[in-house]
Amino acid sequence: MSRGRSGGPPLRELALAAFVVVLALVVLAVLTRDGSAPPREASRPVNPPPSPIITPLGQPESGPANTVPAAQLTAARRVARRFLAGYLGFLYGRGSSDEITDVMPAVSRELKRNTPRIPPAQRDRTPRVVDLSAVGQARNAVIVTASIDDGDVAVYPIVFTLDRRDGLWLVSRLATD
Repeated sequence: MSRGRSGGPPLRELALAAFVVVLALVVLAVLTRDGSAPPREASRPVNPPPSPIITPLGQPESGPANTVPAAQLTAARRVARRFLAGYLGFLYGRGSSDEITDVMPAVSRELKRNTPRIPPAQRDRTPRVVDLSAVGQARNAVIVTASIDDGDVAVYPIVFTLDRRDGLWLVSRLATD
């Protein structure tokens, strides 16, 4: 495993680990959607891993001192929704990368370089955000997971990182980076 400048794991690996945890939670939610939960003994691991602080949309909370304050978490969610409005249009062939707001210059350049090839079936779908969660990673960093339903077989996640710079929340990394 490569190390970051501070000797710890790089941000990419931390984002991937957070993505895996959130994806597992989404899968569990889908599997238990009909209200039948697995037996209590079977659902409790012997040594459960530590859980990240996940705050569902509409329920801002303040976490430990190193996480994002509730007011900033609410502001980050607003930025995430604005970003997703443009990004989903771009992914489904209804907009250009120029219409995606609230991104850092490096992300904007990457989106311009990697315009997606959109199959006709995908172009006809209507994506919508059905759930949005934010995990405060540090006082100025939030990982956002949006669950997207476009009418296809399954709901899928979009994961990205927001960083707060000069008082503004901006998308600094997409999970595919």
